[in-house]
Amino acid sequence: MIVFIIPLKSKQVSKDWDRVCTLLERCVQSVVNQTSEYFRVVIACHERPNLQIDHPFIHYVEVDFPPPVLRQVNVISQMDRDKNQKMWLGLEYAGRFNPSHVMFVDADDCVSCRIAEFVSQNTEANGWFLDSGYVYEDGSDRIYPKKGKFYLMSGTSHIVKHSVMQDETLSSIYIDSGEPLHQLVVDLLAKKNSPLTPLPFAGAVYIIQTGENINADQSSDRSGRDDMFSLFKNFVLHYPRQIRALLSSQRLSEQTINEFSLFTSNLKVQNYLTKQTMLCD
Repeated sequence: MIVFIIPLKSKQVSKDWDRVCTLLERCVQSVVNQTSEYFRVVIACHERPNLQIDHPFIHYVEVDFPPPVLRQVNVISQMDRDKNQKMWLGLEYAGRFNPSHVMFVDADDCVSCRIAEFVSQNTEANGWFLDSGYVYEDGSDRIYPKKGKFYLMSGTSHIVKHSVMQDETLSSIYIDSGEPLHQLVVDLLAKKNSPLTPLPFAGAVYIIQTGENINADQSSDRSGRDDMFSLFKNFVLHYPRQIRALLSSQRLSEQTINEFSLFTSNLKVQNYLTKQTMLCD
């Protein structure tokens, strides 16, 4: 059995709590849409979200430590620390299900419906890192397949044997660290002689431009010349990458939507799919 652990940001640090809950609902839908019933879901949060999904496999861990304080100098680090602590508390709660593996999932991402079945067939493995996945701009009718090093860009990127995660060194890192840990997990576990191997299929969709990204919020707080300089610098640095991504992107297919439960309230995608259906009739 695999337990999907989802750390959720607090209502107090959300720009739009209803939007956060909507994104989480899409994420959770992708998790409970597994082709196998050998899974559970643990959501670690300050406040219980307002979800329409009522599923017996969904469990909540309500934390009692204070949420980060916005507008402080080190807010990014505090947000990462908050997330890491929630992941570890979710991991402790997951132990009651006696899982073979756990997977941390960002609350605005989506996962493949094939993961639980794959894990149930490979219960003795140390785990896997997601070398490939998709990058999706929320509401778009196109999606970008990221082939290689997907785990470096998304927190939804590792499936690890539960017993491996019990290491005391790991617990201290998750409890005390104020940085994103998904970029360190592969090297860290390799050094502990518990190496992860690449998942043999695209396992997740990293969703961007959701409107609830704290890094974007921080950039928007700048004003005047500094802000314009920052925008210009980012354009110059990332423009070639954006062009390559656009050229490599593909139409969002119904198969991809179904595998990752990539449904959206944005009418652009719904209208696109309706048109495609009409063209096929």
